[in-house]
Amino acid sequence: MSEKYVLVCVFKPNLTDSQVDPFLEKIDKKISSSGGTVIKSSKLGLRKMATLMRKFKTFKEGLFCEVSFEGPTSLPDEITSLIRVNEDIMRHILTRLPEEPKAAEEKETESAVEINPEMLIGKPE
Repeated sequence: MSEKYVLVCVFKPNLTDSQVDPFLEKIDKKISSSGGTVIKSSKLGLRKMATLMRKFKTFKEGLFCEVSFEGPTSLPDEITSLIRVNEDIMRHILTRLPEEPKAAEEKETESAVEINPEMLIGKPE
């Protein structure tokens, strides 16, 4: 069964694109080799961190990257193990996207209902 996932990584801000790109390519190759497909991969740029981290006290910013992909349920564990080995990643989050409801099937058609005055509380005047 295939699921959709989103991975957001925060790299150290002093890294260049030439240092970040090989790691993102490594993640893309891992997804492809495990039977998944990369939907979107993008660098969101340098952004201010909401809170300071104990391990990285000197950094107040981070280089954010996002990877959206689809793959088997065992794939997130494999990607997480790749991320934990890399010392340049300060934070990461990998989440499964909820299934989109099928609008055509679940949407109920509204039908007009006639109201009989006798059904109302009290007598009609």
